[in-house]
Amino acid sequence: MVTFMTVRELYELAGEGSQIELDGIEYVQLQGWVRTNRNSKAIGFIELNDGSYFRNCQLVYNDTLPNFEEAIKYLTGTAITVTGLF
Repeated sequence: MVTFMTVRELYELAGEGSQIELDGIEYVQLQGWVRTNRNSKAIGFIELNDGSYFRNCQLVYNDTLPNFEEAIKYLTGTAITVTGLF
C-alpha cells in the first residue's frame, strides 16, 4: 500500500511514531523539489524538499531504476513525485 506523506510527516513518524505505525507503511510517495542530485555510475542521491519542513529527505536510487538515465539529469529546482520503500 502506498502512503502519501510530506517531508514533515515522514520525520515526525520516523522520530516519534510507534512501531505499529511504522510497520503499517511499506511504500511512501513524496512530492517536492530537488535540492541536490549527486550520482556515480551505479547509484545516486537526491535531496528532496517540499516546503513543509526545514530538513530535506534523502532519496537513494540505483541503476536498476527503469528511468535511471532520466533521474541523473534532474537539476536543482526540478519538481518530482517519487514512490519508494520506506
